[in-house]
Amino acid sequence: PAELNNYLEALEEEVGIDIPLEVRIQKVESEISEKALEKLIDLIKYLFAAVKNIELYPPANKIREASIEKANESLKEIMAGLKNLTFNEVEKILLVNNKRLKYHQEKRMVIDDFLAMMIDRDIKGIQILPLIDKKELGLFLETLALNPQELREGIIAKQIKEKGIRNIK
Repeated sequence: PAELNNYLEALEEEVGIDIPLEVRIQKVESEISEKALEKLIDLIKYLFAAVKNIELYPPANKIREASIEKANESLKEIMAGLKNLTFNEVEKILLVNNKRLKYHQEKRMVIDDFLAMMIDRDIKGIQILPLIDKKELGLFLETLALNPQELREGIIAKQIKEKGIRNIK
């Protein structure tokens, strides 16, 4: 964990983007159970599917709304008892609360797709706080569904702040 924090701080300095504290990932230690780690693959799949459905379908479409709801339900189940849920991309490896996900080969594609989405949007980390609600999650997923080129160079942090998303950093 300390090594990851040092890496992220060095990367921040190297890139030279000054990210305001309110949108910066906080260093909050949160142990995640093995049971929750097992459910994370499903959450990642639901988050990715929701982003794709938001790209494909207009607002208020039933498929779009159902995918956001499924992602929200899965997230609430995993967040029970956690101080935060943090996804970090470090050299094309996904860490969740500073732990590498254990998964079988058939789940690799889900992880790879999620990592590709993060990398395409220049996202090194996503931190979700326990007070998140369905509305904030939906707004965040809508932000991720924007053209990846528009979200590069720290623009996503600005978008999150403008939309009033307080429980995702």
